[in-house]
Order: sequence, then structure tokens, then C-alpha cells
Amino acid sequence: MKAKFTTIIIAALIISTTFFAIDSYTFPTGITGRTNKDGGAGCSCHSSTPNSSVQVSIDGPSTLAPGASATYTVSISGGPAVKAGVNIAASSGALLLIQNQGLQLLSGELTHSAPKDFVQGSVTYNFNYVAPSQTGTATIFATSNSVNGADGNQGDAWNHAPNKVVTISSTSRASEIENRSSGFILEQNYPNPFNPTTIIPFTLREQGTVVLEIFDITGKKIATLVNERRPAGRYGVPFSASEYGLSSGSYLYRLTVNGAQEVRQLTVLK
Repeated sequence: MKAKFTTIIIAALIISTTFFAIDSYTFPTGITGRTNKDGGAGCSCHSSTPNSSVQVSIDGPSTLAPGASATYTVSISGGPAVKAGVNIAASSGALLLIQNQGLQLLSGELTHSAPKDFVQGSVTYNFNYVAPSQTGTATIFATSNSVNGADGNQGDAWNHAPNKVVTISSTSRASEIENRSSGFILEQNYPNPFNPTTIIPFTLREQGTVVLEIFDITGKKIATLVNERRPAGRYGVPFSASEYGLSSGSYLYRLTVNGAQEVRQLTVLK
């Protein structure tokens, strides 16, 4: 009798586990390695092949200066169109989060922290892309699903976005123009490369809420140097690599002023 009861319990656990796996179709904690950068496996838990009824696009500047940043958008439409998730990757450069976009950073790639509801037939995810320091080209990849919100994966669909090729050119002035329109100027740190201390200069054309952050090249945050309102003026914020135990290499600093952002690279050389 005891053996029979144990068998029933084990069977129930297997059924429960199987149902949970099926019901977790939206990967509520996100997933990476799904894009064409990683072989194009896609959202294979939803279906084995991409579905052209799901349209996925990557929008943003096609040219950036070395080390410059810009905001890009992944848009999803079509398919069941109840909820959507996404995986975003880049061949080089770095991806950074923008607040309140429902994204998280995992191993240098972006993925949803929770499935996003369709609004008026589409879902969008915004993020920052930071160009590599060398001229040439870089590619941004994205893969998204469109699900019906029902238990299981029946009827769900997914597709890859056309790859977004970004030309990294020293003649690009996109970053400078964006800074001017945003009411602030973020300058290159000096000295650069540095060891162990550098100054990060920026100018505010008007009073604003200022956040200055440091990230590693994968987009993982290392430090917040400023988080306060400041009046218009020119500032220089010191940053010490030794204080945070940083090794030699490239890092990113991001300035956010009243919601507008700009990113540059700095180099620690020991």
C-alpha cells in the first residue's frame, strides 16, 4: 500500500512538473541565446520554425561615431498579439537598459523581465546601444515572440528581426547632435586612458535631474557617481578605478538628464 501511494505521488509530481513547463511558455524571467547571433534557434519552445505573421523590426541610427550611443527600438506586431517577449544581442559594442522598458541584462544580452502586453496591436522595447571604439560595422540582432496568453504554447508564434547593421564611422556627428537637442553635453573623460583617477566632464544647459553611472563593457552597472538635481553649469566628476577594484580594460559611463541619455567609453590602463 505504501509503495502504491509513493508511485501515485511520483506520478502526480511528474504531471505537475510537465504542466508547469508547458504553462511557462512566456519565459517570465526571460531567455537569451535565441537570436541570429547565436545561430538563430529562436523561440523554439513556442514552435519549431519562425512565423512570417509576426513582424519584428529594429529601428535606430544606421551610423554612429566610435564609442557613441543612441536609443534603438524593437517593435513587434502580428501573430496572436496578446503578449510578447524579446531577446536582443549585438555583435560588438554594448547594450544598456533604459528604465521602465520591461527588459533585463543577462550575459551581455537583453531579454524581457516579464512578457509585455500588446497595446493597439504592437509592443515596443527601447534600449541604448553603445558603438565599439573601432571603426567598421556592427550588427544588432533581435528575436521576439507573440503569444496568445493561454496555457501551453498552442497557437503561439515567433520570428527574427532583419539584422540591423550599424556603420561605425569617425565622421558621424549623431552623438553631438543628440547631446545638443537634449540640453546637455557629455564630454570625454580626461585623462583617458587613466590610472587610477579620471575626471568625467559634462555641461547642463538648464537645471535637471542628473544620474551619472559606470558600467562594464557587458552593460553590468558598477557604480552610481551622481544621482541628484543640479543647476545649469559645467561639472567635472572624479572617478577612481582603484576604489571599485577595476582591472585594465574598457568601461562605459552614462549620463542621464531629465530622462535623456548619452554614453561614452573610458579606458583603465594599469
